[in-house]
Amino acid sequence: KLRSDVERVEDVFNTSMEMYQNQCMEVERIDDNISALKHDKDALTNEVKFTALIVDVFGTKGVQAFVLQNVIQALQYRTQTYLNELSDGSLQLRLELGTNDSIVKKSAVRDPDGTWRNRPLSSLSGGQWRR
Repeated sequence: KLRSDVERVEDVFNTSMEMYQNQCMEVERIDDNISALKHDKDALTNEVKFTALIVDVFGTKGVQAFVLQNVIQALQYRTQTYLNELSDGSLQLRLELGTNDSIVKKSAVRDPDGTWRNRPLSSLSGGQWRR
């Protein structure tokens, strides 16, 4: 009877060990799966960031904003060249791209001491305005 009890305990032990090993293998498989999913998540996060950047740059507003910014800079350069000639370098007109693609116009007048003073466009004299 003792022998049969020992054999039964050994069977239960062996079954328990087999179940334990199966559970350990399942835990390893789950850990590997978690690692793979974390790697996939990181890759997708980077892809989303890159895609958002591409949408900003090449989206409907991105290309338009890029072209508009370059046109504004070219217009600023041309305008200032002519204005320097007409005003003997005493007036400045700065054109900038503002929010909502608006064009912000700022003017400045050179004081007799050589410093620039910002002036609203509406406060320019008639002759300054015509230039």
